[in-house]
Amino acid sequence: MDGYQIFTDATSDLAPELTAGLPSVEMIPMNVEIGGTEYSYGSPEGITAKEFYRLQRAGNFATTSQINPTIYFKHFEPCLRQGTDIL
Repeated sequence: MDGYQIFTDATSDLAPELTAGLPSVEMIPMNVEIGGTEYSYGSPEGITAKEFYRLQRAGNFATTSQINPTIYFKHFEPCLRQGTDIL
């Protein structure tokens, strides 16, 4: 199934085993602050979902903000330049 790319943000918590066998889903990471420390959530080098929830269970408050439109542009532009639709 070519011609489109599926995107989601990190709040979907899609583990790789959930998307195995499906068309490619690109995760757009987001910034999160937990207990006064900033992390990238949803990126390979960022905080894992397991650690994210562990920190919250330990009593740390988490805050996020809306993903900046520039971040979406960074992810969408390469697909659009290739003529790929975005879902």
